[in-house]
Amino acid sequence: MLTVPAGVTVVFCITNYDPSIAQIPAASDALVVGTVGGVATIAAGGHSAAVRSVAMSDIAHTFTISSGAYHLNVPIPPASASNDPTIVTFSVIFAMTGTFNWGCAVLCGPEGTMARDVMYGTLTVA
Repeated sequence: MLTVPAGVTVVFCITNYDPSIAQIPAASDALVVGTVGGVATIAAGGHSAAVRSVAMSDIAHTFTISSGAYHLNVPIPPASASNDPTIVTFSVIFAMTGTFNWGCAVLCGPEGTMARDVMYGTLTVA
């Protein structure tokens, strides 16, 4: 469970060590939606770039909130084969209070073994 304050910029930093590619993501899973400026910064292999989307073939996970007042989606690329993590950073301003479900919207993990109900939680905006 995550708790964040309403009305301020919240910076998320997700570190992904999983080198797997998601199984059959939807086109919408590749888009950065609901972040400040509509971007996320992806750092991998010594390079960093602000992106609005990633290739569908380069999605390992997503951080998605699609409940209540929010639609947030950030695609998370896989770690490199040498197990160097991919770090995804993005900012969100949550204006409306409440408790919202978050999760990974794709079949992820080795060969899609992690169903959509495995990586999830709640975010409370207070």
